[in-house]
Amino acid sequence: GCLMLLVGLARSGPRSVAARIGTVFLGIASIGMAGAAIFPTDPEGAPLSRAGYIHGISFLPNVVSIIFATVLLSVSFGSHPRWHAYRRTAVTLASLIVPAFVLQFLTLVLGAPPGLPNRLFVTVLLAWLLTTSIRLRALTHE
Repeated sequence: GCLMLLVGLARSGPRSVAARIGTVFLGIASIGMAGAAIFPTDPEGAPLSRAGYIHGISFLPNVVSIIFATVLLSVSFGSHPRWHAYRRTAVTLASLIVPAFVLQFLTLVLGAPPGLPNRLFVTVLLAWLLTTSIRLRALTHE
């Protein structure tokens, strides 16, 4: 899904420097998420496998890339007349993604159960991805 959004934004999105850097980060995240999907995580309490290790180490670069992508792209929407109306929604969601990630990261560092913070982060991130995809679709059908 991220890869298709990347293609759509590259074709019909803003052309500013921030947008171009944001699409690069979205590309990095897309590749990283594909790698994380190929190498499944280990079950809770199971010994660490090579696939689980690869999945685990991909977490931080993937998430940091997607956060940079959402922030940079959200800011860039204000510079493009066709995307300007969506900027407030995008920036609001992106500004929620960052603290949701910090909360999730803190639970991992502190050894707390990551369930709810992880779901919050994923929900806000998916909301940004979905609303951006809907906006892209609407703009390409005008």
